[in-house]
Amino acid sequence: MCEWGLFPGCRSEKRRTDMWHRDISVEQMLGEIGIEFKYKTGIPLKQLKVRESLKNNARNIPLDEDTVMKYAHDMAKGVSFPALVITGNGFSISGISKNQIGDGFILSGNQRADAAQKSGQTTVDAYIVKSCSQEQMDDFIRRDNTRHGRPSSEDEKIQACVWIHRRHGRSLKALCSQYFGNNARLYGRICNANIAETVSERLLQASDIQVDLPQSSLVVMNPIPDASVLCDVYRLASAYGLTAAEIDKLVSDICREKSESERHKVVVDKKDELNHRVKTGTMRKDVLLRKHLTSFRNALARGCNGSPFPPLCKIITNKKQQAEFKGVIDQIIMGLKCLKGKAR
Repeated sequence: MCEWGLFPGCRSEKRRTDMWHRDISVEQMLGEIGIEFKYKTGIPLKQLKVRESLKNNARNIPLDEDTVMKYAHDMAKGVSFPALVITGNGFSISGISKNQIGDGFILSGNQRADAAQKSGQTTVDAYIVKSCSQEQMDDFIRRDNTRHGRPSSEDEKIQACVWIHRRHGRSLKALCSQYFGNNARLYGRICNANIAETVSERLLQASDIQVDLPQSSLVVMNPIPDASVLCDVYRLASAYGLTAAEIDKLVSDICREKSESERHKVVVDKKDELNHRVKTGTMRKDVLLRKHLTSFRNALARGCNGSPFPPLCKIITNKKQQAEFKGVIDQIIMGLKCLKGKAR
């Protein structure tokens, strides 16, 4: 019986030859990053530091016990899993002492190793890496945690380039060459992704804005020098659904002004113009629809007589608030009908 008696019938003393298999995606990733490795079978599980390796988890979260138990159940039935990635003899990472790592430190596969123990296995197969830089380790763990058993996509590689550049100071051009070769189009995408990340950081530092506009919109906001004006432009673009081209024109007008107050006035004037277009129905129809829905959400938040609406399941039992809720719905429907009529 296996550990804890969870899955009776699995025999730990007889290891299945097909319990683990090579992972071509991992081999390609390690080779692409420049990490040397070798494949080894029959590594004793007791040599691996399963729990200690969690501090190397790029997602910074504990083991998902539900996933571990699912893996353990599948392993007990003989399902094959990809090999782990662990450290080997004499392993070293720049910036981390050897006694922090040691042999058998798991770089990828903590949940699989924990599940193997619970399913009664005594050995695992693994890719053993001898040494790598902190940057290479960060790159591998980040990409491995996002691939979910598939090769990294182009977008994921671009994000990895930006992340390594911002954390380790590597040039974007060198990173582009490493990942994509001399590709001008992808180098431009990497630069834009880095600019968008810079704008996101500026917004988060200046306000509690949740950044969710497209990358193209963030890139054209980059020239705005003032954090407060940048936040105002972001809120305006988000509320009125401005396109990247419309934001670019607004930013051009802003950057012509010499003082922060003058730049702020440009944003205020633009907001007044957009409000007028909403009232007269000359705004783009999708923006008008979004404004109606925003009004609806605000009405729900205000409730009736200043008292917020309770959950919908409780509204049904409250006749007065039910009537108020229906009134708001009727107003929104009427507004949408007017919008539909103008669109014809």
